[in-house]
Amino acid sequence: MRTQKAPPEPVLAMDVRQFRLDGPQLESLRVTSTWHVAHDVITMAHAAATDMGVTLNSFVLGTLAWVLHDASEQRCFAISQTYLGRTMDELGAVGSYSVAVPMVFDFAEEPSLDAVCRHVQGETQRVLALDVI
Repeated sequence: MRTQKAPPEPVLAMDVRQFRLDGPQLESLRVTSTWHVAHDVITMAHAAATDMGVTLNSFVLGTLAWVLHDASEQRCFAISQTYLGRTMDELGAVGSYSVAVPMVFDFAEEPSLDAVCRHVQGETQRVLALDVI
């Protein structure tokens, strides 16, 4: 059994503004306007993705899902993934086109980080092959 090292903890410098909202549901909202990720963190993430045989995007989204599961202990949830593109009948149109598709994550069988990233890669390729993108 091959164990996967946890990805390095990125050090992020953020410009964060706090807003107070009225209402019982939301006491405060944090809005991030800029994220600066160190070059060596990007390099390590890219190397980890390459070792897994997935894209950097698959590694980042898979790691996000892994961290969300760990923090929330939720076994099943979805993250909306946005795909840019046009359908065949929109090729002559001018403008920005995107399609948001929920990507479902199921941690009931306690998959490894590698398996979660491969799930992202497979689902991304599956959705990109559809006519809606």
